[in-house]
Amino acid sequence: MLLVCVCVGGGGWVAVGEADTAGAADEEGEAEAGSCTFQQDHDVGMPNTIVDSIPGLVDQGQCCAACYASPKCTVAIVLPATVAPGPGCWLKSGEGAAYAKKGAVACRTTR
Repeated sequence: MLLVCVCVGGGGWVAVGEADTAGAADEEGEAEAGSCTFQQDHDVGMPNTIVDSIPGLVDQGQCCAACYASPKCTVAIVLPATVAPGPGCWLKSGEGAAYAKKGAVACRTTR
């Protein structure tokens, strides 16, 4: 199974799903994951809601898959090098409100 991710701007959450790729090799080594939604230019919660981080990981699909694989994570934040403390993938518990953060991409899992 391969996570299908599409990220668009506009401030709204964009639902994406998974494609059935049974028997297909996962060429990029991504973890199997469920559906997720993305929100461009947003962050969620405060630093005390971080449950893990993956410095340098800026691929939105891989970050979302890492969040889905972590039992304590419900939202991941991808930060590019231009946004402190990026670049990286920040796995969060999902507690707290979403807020505008230019350059950040929030990814919510559907569990």
